[in-house]
Parts: sequence; structure tokens; C-alpha cells
Amino acid sequence: MLANFILEQDSISMDHTGNARDKKLALKCFVKTWQKFGILVTTPKGKDIILNELKKNPSTLEFLKNISKSQINLCEDNVFDGFYENEPSHLRYKSLTSLALVTELTAIDKGLNDDSEFSILSDDIEITPIQNFDQSNVINSTAENQVSTISQGTRTSTIWEERFSPLEKCFKKWVIVDRYAGINIFDNSRKSGLQNIIEKLNNGSTSHTLEIFTAHQENQKIEEIVDRIQHFACPNIKLKNIIIHMGPDSIFPNNAHDRYIRHEHFVTYIGIGVSIFSGETCNQRSSISFTLSPRNFSESLSTEQHLREKSETEKLQF
Repeated sequence: MLANFILEQDSISMDHTGNARDKKLALKCFVKTWQKFGILVTTPKGKDIILNELKKNPSTLEFLKNISKSQINLCEDNVFDGFYENEPSHLRYKSLTSLALVTELTAIDKGLNDDSEFSILSDDIEITPIQNFDQSNVINSTAENQVSTISQGTRTSTIWEERFSPLEKCFKKWVIVDRYAGINIFDNSRKSGLQNIIEKLNNGSTSHTLEIFTAHQENQKIEEIVDRIQHFACPNIKLKNIIIHMGPDSIFPNNAHDRYIRHEHFVTYIGIGVSIFSGETCNQRSSISFTLSPRNFSESLSTEQHLREKSETEKLQF
């Protein structure tokens, strides 16, 4: 899980008022927090200004290199439209984020008590000076959700909205490694987790590529899984293509014990796999952990390559 945030450009300027040493430390902390937990929402011009300003500070360069391109969500309109006027008809930024990083002056102007508060809630947006980024409620909540447990009975729509909807908006390629994902689509008692994910991606804001690694039952052919997926994938299709890799269960134990969904170098391990999205509510308790670890990313790529070599592959092009 990552948190969308918008950034007032003056807050990162080294020319802005404030102690230079404190500013450098604040910027280093900002970039580290962004790398672990955030997605910057800005315009193409804003992106250039922000990155150029951050590159002036040598202490941020190491962390900037580790920030994925997908951790910058570009939009055409001014992300702060309506922020200063507080006119509801202009609150474009409210649909983009729940967190605004600003200068101390802007935060105080919005009502922050600089002596006793880290942030202030205004029109459902948390507003905080940039130096308090890592202490904001939004970031604390994001950190807590990166390793947690999903309770039995939790609505699958809630799991999606809180943990995967922000990723859907940013990452165009999704990879699912779950030996049971293809098998469970033949359970007619409830909508399978894989079907729910495909429908969510079809209803999303952009087009995606989906790659699935799954096992098959004895004597089951890949064509059966392909036909089933094609049946529920085709209405209102937004997916560019679906790549299906299917092999015997024996290729999975040592190379894909953990079931996960990967978005570039972001890996979400899910105890019960995509079954977490099966039906309207989660039918059993499950662990879930979101990681940016280079080691986990490298291991997932190795696992996927192994499975490709051992599997049959079919590609659905839309």
C-alpha cells in the first residue's frame, strides 16, 4: 500500500526561508519517506521542478535513485486547484490525494498550531509541513497496513479500495503468482478472487497487462482455464492482454511458496493468495505484507522465470 500526496513546490526550495541545515535534513527525510510509502501526484512541469530542486541537495540523490517512475502519478491539471481558495467547485486536489505537504506558512494559514500539532485536517485532507511528512497520520496508517492481517468477514471491496486501488492507478503491469488462482475459478459457489481482480482492473482508470502463474488440476488443460478467464474478462475490456502460465503443482512448492501480487518492484504477499478477493467478503483470515525490498523483488523475478520455463503459456490479446 502506498499513499498519494501532493507537494507545494516552495516547501522543497533551498531558497525558501528557513535554516539551511534543517532544510537539508527535512528533504532527506522527505525523500526516504516518499521511497517507502508514497506516490507523488503532480503535473509534468511540477515533476521537473520538484526533481531538479531535490537534485541540488546531495543527501537526497541516493534515495531519489531508488524511487520508481511509478511513484510519480502525472495529471494535466493543477493539483492544488482550489486548495488556497477553499471553493468546493474547485477542489480538484480532493479527488487526487488525502495528504498535502506544504510550507510552514501555508500550514499555519490553514489553521495549524505550530506549537502543538504535526498536521491539521481540512476538508478531509491532511495538511502538514514537509518536515512532518513521516509523522503524518496518512503515512502512519500506510506503514501499519504494509504488514497486517485481513480479518475474516472483511468486505473484498474494502480490501481493494484501501490497499490495491492506489496501485491500480499507478502500475500498468500486474503479476499474480498463486498456484490456486486458476483452479478456484471453477468453483461456482462464489465469484473467484481472480475474476474479481480482472473485473476491478477492467473498471479501472487505465489499461493494464496481467500475467498469471497458476497450477492445474490433474488432466486439466490450459485451454479450459483460458476459456474460463476469457469468458469473464471480455465485457467492457480494458486489459491490453492476459498472459497465463500453467504447470503442475509440483513446480510451485520450493519456488513459489508465498502467493503474491507484484507491481514492478513492489511485492504484496498474501497468505491465502487472490482468494482474499473471492466473493463479497473474505471467507478466512489472511496475512498481507507489502514490501519494497530489493531482495524480495529479486526473488520474485527468479521465481517467475523458473515458472515460465516449467509452464505452458497462453496469451489473450484484447
